[in-house]
Amino acid sequence: MSTTSITVSFGFNIGQNTMSNEKQVNFIEDVYSAVTRLLASHHANYQVVQAGRVMGRWQDGLNLIEEPSYTLTVAVPSGTVNGTMVSYLRYRLGGLAKVYDQDAIALSVYTPQFCTEEDNYNGVPVSMDTDLSMASEVLHEPLRSAVENILEFWVDDDCAVNEALHLIQQAVRNNVADWDFMNK
Repeated sequence: MSTTSITVSFGFNIGQNTMSNEKQVNFIEDVYSAVTRLLASHHANYQVVQAGRVMGRWQDGLNLIEEPSYTLTVAVPSGTVNGTMVSYLRYRLGGLAKVYDQDAIALSVYTPQFCTEEDNYNGVPVSMDTDLSMASEVLHEPLRSAVENILEFWVDDDCAVNEALHLIQQAVRNNVADWDFMNK
């Protein structure tokens, strides 16, 4: 059975200071509760596959920033999570970011790729030579695949087409902002 993973990552710094241990514990409990209550309210089977403290690192100009952080990953059967659920989770996590004085909380919803020994036996990937008539098709295939994945993920019986288009627009805007931030 294929799965969908929901990963939430968040840090514990407020400006230059790290929040108290008690505040960190409350933050962890609030995020965990936001994710699991949402899934339970939709009668979704879920499994926490990873939860723990990590050291977050990112580049800010020439400075390497390190921040005590936490990451939670939950697996659900594919097809369980829809756009309405993601929008609600973004809403809840955005509220927690405000309560805990955070710039943002990272949310990823994705289909994991499980690599096995068999993948190694398949050999080194081979690149294909394509003629120019296929170049446009090859260049647009990742975009098409991404949009199809979003549509399959967000459009269901409870989701109107305009809402789906709005969610796609938000996702594109957020992904472009993330890409821009990471490439500064």
